[in-house]
Amino acid sequence: MAVSKTAAQAAAKAKPRRRSTAAPPPKMTGSEIERAVKGMDLAFIQCRDFGHSWRPYSARWLPQDNAYRSELICQRCKTIRARWLSSTGAQLSGNYDYPEGYLVQGLGRLTGSDRDVIRLQSVLSVLTTDTAEE
Repeated sequence: MAVSKTAAQAAAKAKPRRRSTAAPPPKMTGSEIERAVKGMDLAFIQCRDFGHSWRPYSARWLPQDNAYRSELICQRCKTIRARWLSSTGAQLSGNYDYPEGYLVQGLGRLTGSDRDVIRLQSVLSVLTTDTAEE
């Protein structure tokens, strides 16, 4: 039996996402990025530094879509990764549901120097106060 890719894609779009149709704000400057990263939850910083720590969360068959919906959850930051799979296991579509505060308005895609700021903040967060560079 053929799986309808469009049905699974429609299901993926049915869930509200945290995206805006407005034009994206201008990219942040280096100092704005540093300020934003310092204000982020440590779990969010570590996920952006190390990558998410995915664990199975839920799975169910959706007969109306003729597809499985599989969800993984990040153990650190609680982001949910949803995937729609065919009856043969082919991935049809997917999306992420980020917790409040994970996405930083204006941050956009991270550049190499943006990632440097995140890595540094991640390391500084685990250093004891007396060993931090002044």
